[in-house]
Amino acid sequence: MRPLGDATLSQLTYVVFDIETTGLSAKNDWIIQIAAVKIDGSKIPRLLKNKVKEMNPKSPMRKDALVYNAFIKPRRKIPEHITRLTGITNSMVSRQPGEKIILNEFFQFVGDRILVAHNGIRFDIRFIEEATVRTKLKLENFLCLDTLWLSKKLYPEERRHNLNALIDRFQLRQKYPAAFMDQRHNALVDVMLTAEVLRLFMVELKRQNKDKLLLI
Repeated sequence: MRPLGDATLSQLTYVVFDIETTGLSAKNDWIIQIAAVKIDGSKIPRLLKNKVKEMNPKSPMRKDALVYNAFIKPRRKIPEHITRLTGITNSMVSRQPGEKIILNEFFQFVGDRILVAHNGIRFDIRFIEEATVRTKLKLENFLCLDTLWLSKKLYPEERRHNLNALIDRFQLRQKYPAAFMDQRHNALVDVMLTAEVLRLFMVELKRQNKDKLLLI
C-alpha cells in the first residue's frame, strides 16, 4: 500500500467491491461472487456508469479495466434462500473457477487502491481473509474504508444505515434502470450503489472539513 500522506479522500483512488456468499459464516460458508469497480476520487466516470447499466450483472466480466465481476464455484451447494436473495444458482457457478484463481485476479485488479465496501469490515473482509488462509495466498496489507461506518459517523441521528436505507435516503433508485435495480443483492448492483453512496459521503466530509482519513 502506497503512503497516503496529506491527500484528501477525493484525491485518492479506490476499488469499491462487494461479495455474495453461501451464508453468513466466514469460516463455514463460501464466496460465490465478487464484483468491483475502480473509482478515482469522488467521481464515478460516465464511461463506467454507462458500461454497468448495459451489463447483465449475472454475466462474468474478468478482463475489463474498470469493472470486475466474477463468480466462484463453492465447495457446497448454494442454499435455496441464498438463490432467492441473490439470483445466483448452482448451475451458474458449477463451471466457474475456484476461489484461489478469482482472489488472485481480484487483487491484481485492486492493485494499490483503497478498498471500499458497505459493512466491509464485519463481513466482506472477514470472508476475504478466511479465503486467503484456505488458499494460502500471500497478500500485502490493504486498507478498507467501510461506508456503513462512515454513515454512522456522518449521520448519527439516523437509526438505519444499511444499504437499502441509504438507497432510499439519497433517492438512488432513479439513477439506474429498473431492471438493474430489481437485481439488488447481486454484488455488481450493490457495488454501484455503494459507489454512489461513497461519492455523496465525500461531498459531506469535505463540507465538514473532515475529508482526510485521519480526521474522519
